[in-house]
Amino acid sequence: MLIVHDKNCLGTISNLAIRHRIAGEIERLEQQFAEAYSPSLHGWFAVVENEQDFYAPLLGLRFSCSDRIQDQLIEWVGKEQDHFEVLFTINDNEAIMVYIPDSLLTSQPSLYQPLLHHIQTHPIT
Repeated sequence: MLIVHDKNCLGTISNLAIRHRIAGEIERLEQQFAEAYSPSLHGWFAVVENEQDFYAPLLGLRFSCSDRIQDQLIEWVGKEQDHFEVLFTINDNEAIMVYIPDSLLTSQPSLYQPLLHHIQTHPIT
């Protein structure tokens, strides 16, 4: 899983749509808070790069992306043309937005279906 620590990491994201989405969010955060992006202050961004990433601990914590999805411990889910954006709370003060390409979810119905269900049952108002 690719963790975005700063804007320099953006060039390593191969999916251009995801790269642009994260770049736009970092820009928005920097403008909103009038300071450089810092994951521990503004929230983390991560990109799932392969199927093993679903099962690896998020940020070295004791839970994985798969754990959080299957346990429905999801704060928000967004669906873009070629990927999902999934927000997880890490603790009382931190969150992580995980970008998941559709191509990786097609072989993971136990993860794909809960994300679709969350979108259907938690409409954005």
